Amino acid sequence: MTFHAGLASAPGHLLVWLLSGLVKLGVLRNLSPWAWPLCRMSRWMESVVSDKGAMFVELEGIGRDGQRMCKCWNLIALQNHGPYIPCGASIALARKLASGIPMPHGAMACMGLLSVEEYLAPLRTLDIREVSR
Repeated sequence: MTFHAGLASAPGHLLVWLLSGLVKLGVLRNLSPWAWPLCRMSRWMESVVSDKGAMFVELEGIGRDGQRMCKCWNLIALQNHGPYIPCGASIALARKLASGIPMPHGAMACMGLLSVEEYLAPLRTLDIREVSR
């Protein structure tokens, strides 16, 4: 399985890469104090960078029939709605917990806790579309 997501602009990628390098080198302890200035800067730059974002998931393996198979599932976001994509799972899980549906307890993998429809439900009001093949 591969998963890809990223910033819409090359300068944004470069800035994040440079800042992460400063943390790795110990020049900066962490980037938390920079969160607000970076957020303000990104909002200022929204008008000059792309408003498009996406998440790409690709699964490869062997099907039940023994044949190689590949499935791709993508979310395409416009109007700067891409940063909301990771929030879908948290919102959906909070809704499920609040509804009183019995959920497993303890440390575990999160596989199977949400359906794709449950995950996408909080994103339906945004300019995000699902593409699969």
